[in-house]
Amino acid sequence: MARRGAHDGTLPERSSAEANSIRAREVIYVTAVTKPKVRMEDPVVVQPRLVLFWAKCHSKSGAWHPLIAHALETGAVCRTLIQQSLSPHFLCFVARVLQLDEAATLDLVVSLAAVHDIGKMNPGFQHQIDWFRKQLEAQCFAAPERTLSPPHGLVTAHSLQRWLEQVHGMQPDVARPLASVVGGHHGVLPLPEQWRNFSAAELGGPSWDSARTSMLSLILEGLGTSLSCPLRLPHSAAFIIAGLVS
Repeated sequence: MARRGAHDGTLPERSSAEANSIRAREVIYVTAVTKPKVRMEDPVVVQPRLVLFWAKCHSKSGAWHPLIAHALETGAVCRTLIQQSLSPHFLCFVARVLQLDEAATLDLVVSLAAVHDIGKMNPGFQHQIDWFRKQLEAQCFAAPERTLSPPHGLVTAHSLQRWLEQVHGMQPDVARPLASVVGGHHGVLPLPEQWRNFSAAELGGPSWDSARTSMLSLILEGLGTSLSCPLRLPHSAAFIIAGLVS
């Protein structure tokens, strides 16, 4: 069984910088598994069933944190780190290497950091906890068969490569290494052959594919970012991005 992400159910206060940088139109706090309480700031339309996908769950208290909230908070922290903690020369350098302007580079890096855990949207991971399994099955997110979760970083890489290429028109020789960088956010960069041969049971089938795509788009909408496609990804840029998403 895949390890659950531990979270004590409480969230630190955001600094004003973080609150401003996220421009969050989806900030979700959940205080209990059985009776979630959701607060949204300037909410956009979100499919309620997408809120059911969890990223962190405390094994003792049952308090849990939705994937969408975890993603948006990660993006907010990444943006604040770049804008307030790193030298202005940093963003200038990465933009020059990627041949993008600085605003597009910031949006790209923040977006990639935010979507790092999209691979947790697979049946083996989400169905570890019976309450979530029942709720998701009621929303047509059943599993073709019971299966253990593949490493979620590999599912992230798989989903991200497809999304970058099919939705954003990114060239495969750029999308693949970017997917590897984000999928390797726990420290080991996966190779493309490691995420090419997932079974339907591991990925969940069409309903799960559609939900992952919807979640990726929702994350960008919540952050207020757009995604520009660099024409190349030099090793220097890849390793810098790897550091920021890890």
